[in-house]
Amino acid sequence: MVVIDEAQRLPELFPVWRVLLDRPDVPARFLLTGRASPEFVRGLSESLAGRVGIVDLAGFDLAETGPDSLLSL
Repeated sequence: MVVIDEAQRLPELFPVWRVLLDRPDVPARFLLTGRASPEFVRGLSESLAGRVGIVDLAGFDLAETGPDSLLSL
């Protein structure tokens, strides 16, 4: 698996990822992270239709990070 952070900064790679994902002999898996504006999500779902899942994550809260991290957050 390959992890790519801030994937929205490289939209020119989406056609490349589509080709890599469609290879029957060598399956590829990518985890793309970053901001997801409505335009980005629309472009992603069109260029990688049937190959992508989108997970909307909220920010961390104090219960997840622990009370000792309050001042540093």
